[in-house]
Amino acid sequence: MLKTDFSKVTDLFLVYPEGFENHYSSLSPFIQKLVGIIPDSIHLFVIVNNSKAKNTICFKYPNKNMDVIIIDGFNEIWLRDMMGFNVGDKIIRPYYHPNYCSCQFSFLDLIELDNNIDDIIKETINKPIERMPIVMDGGSLVTNGNIGFITKKILEDNRGLDEEKVIRIIKEFLGIEPIVVDRYKHDKMGHTDGYMQFINDDLLLVSQYPDMAFLSEDNKYLKYLEDIALKNKMRIDLIYERPIDEMGCCVYGEDKKCMYGSRGIYVNYLALNNTVIIPEYTLPKSDKRDYNLINKEVFNQYFENVVSINCDELSKFSGVLHCISWVN
Repeated sequence: MLKTDFSKVTDLFLVYPEGFENHYSSLSPFIQKLVGIIPDSIHLFVIVNNSKAKNTICFKYPNKNMDVIIIDGFNEIWLRDMMGFNVGDKIIRPYYHPNYCSCQFSFLDLIELDNNIDDIIKETINKPIERMPIVMDGGSLVTNGNIGFITKKILEDNRGLDEEKVIRIIKEFLGIEPIVVDRYKHDKMGHTDGYMQFINDDLLLVSQYPDMAFLSEDNKYLKYLEDIALKNKMRIDLIYERPIDEMGCCVYGEDKKCMYGSRGIYVNYLALNNTVIIPEYTLPKSDKRDYNLINKEVFNQYFENVVSINCDELSKFSGVLHCISWVN
């Protein structure tokens, strides 16, 4: 059975980027804070690429329910996209080949990264790995274990396959019915976890943006997603987003702006059994709504414990909490 965002969580995987040879290293203080608010009932696997980083995080949290794994040469943080899909007693891994930034990985980089992920799985949960023969990011699929919403970017990433073949592969390997939706034309990633998440089998949280001129096209797209969800007999509740019109940071250099940042996005949260960790942001003072407070109230309906963490720095890299985490 495919693990969902509301499935029981035993282990949480995060990356601690101290010593990384790129701008992700600036997120080290953020990851330290995040580790500190993880419930003690959750076992942590923290991935680092050097012994100094391991010593730092272990010294910071000597009593944490945590194992720190050193993977030489590892320099990525987006575990949700890279690790694959947890399907019972095995891990299904598609091919990870991100192409939404002008600073793309080289072929050798991708091979090394692929081997790194295999090593992480073998050294931690030691489940067998099965390859799914398509290119796909983990964040591009939002699922309740029966159906899954995925954007048409998957067709762009697998141009040698027609839609029927892609759907057949997803059904065969993940055991779900994929629902392929349009990709928002200004969204380079095409990840559905930036717009929606399942709370349970039939309840879907969907983003709602303010009625602002620069968001008019976005709002039409969100209405389109709502209509598809309703057509598939989903119940809907709304997450109140406040996207900021700003370019994000490129991990390879401040002078290269590839994608928009994700400041103001709340639906990309981290659910850990009866606890949810949600983003909070520093937002324009001119806006009269307190989005941090409003969204806490939404999540209080569904979780016993609602914890927030400021994600201003993380969101500069065009991802939030769901993106940097992976669970077992």
